[in-house]
Amino acid sequence: MALLLVTLLPKKYFSYVIMSDLSASIARHSTLSSETEYHNRLYYTQDAPNIRDYEYDQLMQQLLALESQYPELVSMILRRSG
Repeated sequence: MALLLVTLLPKKYFSYVIMSDLSASIARHSTLSSETEYHNRLYYTQDAPNIRDYEYDQLMQQLLALESQYPELVSMILRRSG
């Protein structure tokens, strides 16, 4: 979506569009990281998962996709071994 907007906007707005996209991605990454950490804690330390494996996998896929798009957001959650 940001690319389409960039083509329609004057050059002075380029950095704003890119930053707003990055800001939204940072916010989404924070949310996904918090959610996956919460569900990891429930599953591994409390033995009380409250979502299905498929739902957890969907969260992780979203997180991985976002991190592949913005490598600087790579979370420590994924670096831990279970």
